[in-house]
Amino acid sequence: MLILVAGAIMTIWSTQQQDSSLRTDLLIKTRLAELGTSAGQVTALTGSPGDLTSPDYKALKTQLERIRNDTPQVRFAYLMGQRADGTIFFYADSEPPSSADYSPPGQNYTEASAAVRQEFATGQELTEGPESDRWGTWVTALVPVRDPDTGNLVAVFGMDVNAADWNMSIFRAALPMIIATLLILLLVLVSASFQKLSEEKMRRIAESEERIREKEAFHQVLLDNLSSAIVIVDAKTHTIDVVNPAAAALFGTSPDQITGKKCHLFLCPADESACPVTDLHKEFDNTEGVLLNASGTKIPILQSVTKIHIDGREKLLENFIDITRRKDTEAALQRKTKALTILNDIISTANKADDLPDLLNSILNESLRILDFDAGGIYLVDPGTRTAHVVHSKNLPAEFLAEIRTIDIDRKPYDSLFIQNTPIITEHYEQINPARSKKYGFHSMASIPLLSNGMAIGALNVMSTRRYELSEEEKQTLFSVSRELGSTIKRMAAEEEVKKSSKNLVTLFNSIDEMVFVLDMEGRILNVNKTVERRLGYTDSELRAINILELHVPDRRDEASMNVQGMIECATASCPVPLLAKNKEIIEVETKMTRGWWNGREVIIGVARDVTERNRQEAVITASLLEKETLLREIHHRVKNNLQIITSILNLQIRKIEDPTTIDALRDSQSRVRSMALVHEHLYRGRDFSHIDLGNYIRSLGTGLFQSYKAANQSIRFDLNIRNIYVDINTSIPLGLISNELITNSLKYAFTDKKDSKISIFASENPQALTFVVADNGVGMPDTITLENQASLGLRLVSMLTSQLKGTVTIDRSEGTKFVFTIPKPAEEKPREDTRKREGSGRS
Repeated sequence: MLILVAGAIMTIWSTQQQDSSLRTDLLIKTRLAELGTSAGQVTALTGSPGDLTSPDYKALKTQLERIRNDTPQVRFAYLMGQRADGTIFFYADSEPPSSADYSPPGQNYTEASAAVRQEFATGQELTEGPESDRWGTWVTALVPVRDPDTGNLVAVFGMDVNAADWNMSIFRAALPMIIATLLILLLVLVSASFQKLSEEKMRRIAESEERIREKEAFHQVLLDNLSSAIVIVDAKTHTIDVVNPAAAALFGTSPDQITGKKCHLFLCPADESACPVTDLHKEFDNTEGVLLNASGTKIPILQSVTKIHIDGREKLLENFIDITRRKDTEAALQRKTKALTILNDIISTANKADDLPDLLNSILNESLRILDFDAGGIYLVDPGTRTAHVVHSKNLPAEFLAEIRTIDIDRKPYDSLFIQNTPIITEHYEQINPARSKKYGFHSMASIPLLSNGMAIGALNVMSTRRYELSEEEKQTLFSVSRELGSTIKRMAAEEEVKKSSKNLVTLFNSIDEMVFVLDMEGRILNVNKTVERRLGYTDSELRAINILELHVPDRRDEASMNVQGMIECATASCPVPLLAKNKEIIEVETKMTRGWWNGREVIIGVARDVTERNRQEAVITASLLEKETLLREIHHRVKNNLQIITSILNLQIRKIEDPTTIDALRDSQSRVRSMALVHEHLYRGRDFSHIDLGNYIRSLGTGLFQSYKAANQSIRFDLNIRNIYVDINTSIPLGLISNELITNSLKYAFTDKKDSKISIFASENPQALTFVVADNGVGMPDTITLENQASLGLRLVSMLTSQLKGTVTIDRSEGTKFVFTIPKPAEEKPREDTRKREGSGRS
């Protein structure tokens, strides 16, 4: 309640203040307008219809009409008189005779209020209203018209303002206070509501934070236990944020020695600021690349990179597998035909395996068959316990298998196999283990480490009861088999990780806010993400049965078809056509299209972003800019009008002065004010509110001066050469005043009876300065007259304005008089190019 009372008081106060200000302003305008009224002309009138033919009446009528036209907010301007019987009548008003509101001379004003009669009685200026009469409801300002010789009141001059406009101005003044009061009330109510919601919101935040901590702990455990090498890199700074143990093992150092380092020092041998993903925009999806380990060694890898977001920042999730051994094996296989054949058989068999046990069984059977050995087994290493276990065997005696099932990889002779990666091949097994050779009858043995990423992940062990010396070719074959087996095992594990990564990619695909479409080359939909289903309201099965054109608005499907065809022909990369939801909602989108591959076939991938809200905001901004431009244009218009009022006032003053010197001084002042008003007129009429075309401005200024001094009748030519030069208001007004003074001086004093008289103005510019030249070919200015010692106001004004522009001026008296101004250019933005082209300039 207190807020409402205070608001009402302030509203009433602001209303009264605005009313008082408006009345003062109206009274001042009425007083200024009365200055142009001649008391002598009024006393010459009779106040009857016979005044219509009087020259004095016509002069007063013209003056009133000019006042009415120059002051748009004033509805009526008029002169009233009072007869001996006290009747108030009209001498003249501002309305044309054709107007329904016209008052002829001598018409009685029967509705004259007490205030009007008081004005005739006291002669004191006043305002009254709102008051109503036959013409409407008005607020009126009245000032006396007195005989300058006797001081007697001869008439009353009045001006009326529409009461509705008056009240609207007062209302607009009070509106901010009303709005402020309502806003304060609203803030109090909102604050109370937020106070109630605060505790519940804090409780929910605490619960959310706890869930986030639990989820982060789960993600950390999951990351630490992944066998795949995972690295997370900040996409902006290119620093390594997260390294899982598998990746640290591949780098050959601890995670804390890697995190915080630039990724190009470890992940890839790229130059800084040339990241293949963020800077070169390459895509990595099971792509072979190169990795730098801690020692600086380049390691070939199979790499996948996915962009993800963590805590609002873009990250790169990198998953990679060491393929060094596979590369080496491929090189070796190319050199040895027999080994290639054997390996092809083994690989062919291994490729038929559905899982790891099936793979191991296939490899062991094929190895025994090729070498013609009797029995064997395959070990796999458990890095956690530093032991190796037989995970698959064939034809090994049960007791022998029990003795060798689990071994310590750090104990001799197994350390050479699993730690040093050295094969154990012999046809004299009794020298290695006499007891077992005698007990089980084995004479020949080959144990080959199974390597992956340069480390033994297991061993292939084959035995024979006959003494058999392996050839170098067979040894190399076994080495290749073991390396291939290690790589195959690693690859199979990697494929499992890839499957997991694919699931992550699907999750990412469906979590993108943009609508993603995968189309065949005819525009049929092959796949979409969940955002499409959610935003358009279709199910996945419904979308897969239609062409993408059916999702566009009907009247623009031809345009959409042309865009799809342009994408196929590599001629376009975007489509601006809106989409049509199932519920017929039109969705404004910005669609980017690219060609790519999907499940082994070439497709078109479209990513559509909903820009409905952005378009709405852009429309609001455009409307706001238009409103501000209108306001700025109105400001320039009003400044121009105010300057024109000043020239009118000076003109009224000139009419009352008889001294020629004073009249010349006032006319010079009028000319200077017009030059300033002309700047605002060019800014008002132009589209660029900060710059004007200097050539057009000087042409208008010069033409007006020539007309004022009737120079055209004296055969004086105006030669202007200013092309495509644009200046701001801080430069144009001083240049206009300088031009006004120099052109005026030339028109007054430079020419006598000389033929081919000419005033020339030239301007040019470079990036540093503007050169402005004003010259005439008249009699020339005497050497004794300089800008420094000249007592005349005009030349002193030229000197002052040149200093204001921080420029310099030189005077050439060789042929007539030439003023050359050099003005340094301010460090500011150039005017818009479209404005230059629109306005243009030239020689006149």
